[in-house]
Amino acid sequence: MIDIKTTADGDLVFADDDLQTATGAEEAEQSLSFLLRTRKGELFYDAGSGLDQTGLFGRGYDTQQIAANIVDCLQQDSRVLTAAVSKTEVKDRTLYVSFSCTLDSGENIESEVIL
Repeated sequence: MIDIKTTADGDLVFADDDLQTATGAEEAEQSLSFLLRTRKGELFYDAGSGLDQTGLFGRGYDTQQIAANIVDCLQQDSRVLTAAVSKTEVKDRTLYVSFSCTLDSGENIESEVIL
């Protein structure tokens, strides 16, 4: 697949006044990060897509439930064969998530997302 390349903050990437594109594992990582930052039900055209944010708000975080929701979210992408969360850490009301995925192309992705 091919997509417009964005930074981790969601800004468009330009080089020499031209939009840059992302392909392969880079595009998959970008797509998965976008999926994780989307609340389930937020997209009117695909209400089942996105992260179930149950347990992300309030006190007493259940990191196992959060990790399970993240894996479920990552597996919404049909290219993902396996997904695992290696770290969930809360600092100053911000959740840092490290994950890894194996794609159907055989490529492995390791990334961190701030939720």
